[in-house]
Amino acid sequence: EPAAALVDGECGEVAVAPAGGGGSTLEVLSPQPGWVLSAAHAPAALATEIEARVQCLQLRRPLVKGDVVELHSHCALAPAVVSRIVCLLDARGAVVPTPGADGGKGRPRCLRSAEHAIIRVRLSEGPICIETFGACAALSRFSLRAGSETLLVGAV
Repeated sequence: EPAAALVDGECGEVAVAPAGGGGSTLEVLSPQPGWVLSAAHAPAALATEIEARVQCLQLRRPLVKGDVVELHSHCALAPAVVSRIVCLLDARGAVVPTPGADGGKGRPRCLRSAEHAIIRVRLSEGPICIETFGACAALSRFSLRAGSETLLVGAV
């Protein structure tokens, strides 16, 4: 018999209605680590690309556009690519001007240790559940890793 409700750390089965509400059959599933259950009237936010404010940790080499990384968000793990470095930020969160080739506004080419920035990350294998910082701070946090090294931490 499926449970009426599950709380964090509790085991059980959940009855799931088909997507779109069509049909009358329910599928009984046993939740697995990484699953996100949400109410039908307030579905979880899915993203295939995120723009986030990040802080670089101690990097062995600069982080550049096109780097292949792993995005860790709560208990989700997804392969991803740094698709754009939007801008650098100072300690207060203000945009640091980056000179362009013609003296105009340009984008930074790389991120170094201890720098703050806004970047875009594209997920390689489909969407994950992640919230914006304003909606839920805890579910907006993530880290990017390459191998055994944590490159940066951030929030959407």
